[in-house]
Amino acid sequence: MFKTILATLVMILSSFSYAEIYKWVDENGKTQFGDKPPQSRDFKTLDDTPTPPRNEPSTDQDATAIKQRTQKLLDAMDAERQAKQARKSEEPTAKQKECQRAKEYERKIHRGGIYNLDKDGNRVYLSEAERPKEIARINQLIKQHCQ
Repeated sequence: MFKTILATLVMILSSFSYAEIYKWVDENGKTQFGDKPPQSRDFKTLDDTPTPPRNEPSTDQDATAIKQRTQKLLDAMDAERQAKQARKSEEPTAKQKECQRAKEYERKIHRGGIYNLDKDGNRVYLSEAERPKEIARINQLIKQHCQ
C-alpha cells in the first residue's frame, strides 16, 4: 500500500517538473540540442513557449494569397453544388417512378402469382375473374403515368 502511494506521488510530482532546452554548436560546427547544458561550450536556453498564431497577414502578398485560396475554395464548393443539382435533376420524377412501379406490377400480373395480404397476413391470390379487372386497372395507370 505504501509503495503504491509513493509511486503515485512520484508520478504526480514528476509531471510538474519543467525541462529547459539548450542549444549549442559543437566542435564540428553542428548545432546540438539537449536537456542539459554542455560543460565546455557556450549555449543558449531556448524559450519553448509557443508563439500565438497570427490573426492578420503581415504583408500584402500574404493577404493576396489568402484571398486567392479563399476564392479557389469558394469556386470548388460552387462546382460541387452545381454537380449535385445536375445529379438531382437526373433522378426520376414521382410520375416516372409511378410509371416504373405500374409496369413492374403489370409484368407480375402476367406471370401470375399476384396476391394481397388479408388482416391475418395470409396470401389471398387474385381469382380468374379478378385478373382482367386488375389488368385493366393497371393499364389505365400506365397510360396515366407513362406518357
